[in-house]
Amino acid sequence: MNRVCLFIRVSTDKQDYQRQILELKEFCKSRNFEVVETIATKITGTKTFNDRADLQHLFDLAAKRKFDKVV
Repeated sequence: MNRVCLFIRVSTDKQDYQRQILELKEFCKSRNFEVVETIATKITGTKTFNDRADLQHLFDLAAKRKFDKVV
């Protein structure tokens, strides 16, 4: 079974990512992927890497081989 990290971003506080999470979990279930981490954030895409704690966390987990794929 593939271990996956869900990575979800929306641009503004007015947007909601719950639907994305639900649909991605359904997708993973249909593919027999095990969701081991979900990183969801509300931040503009124009921020730099240093301003993106979500990306830093994703890269840290990847370096530790906590998952096999990002969805």
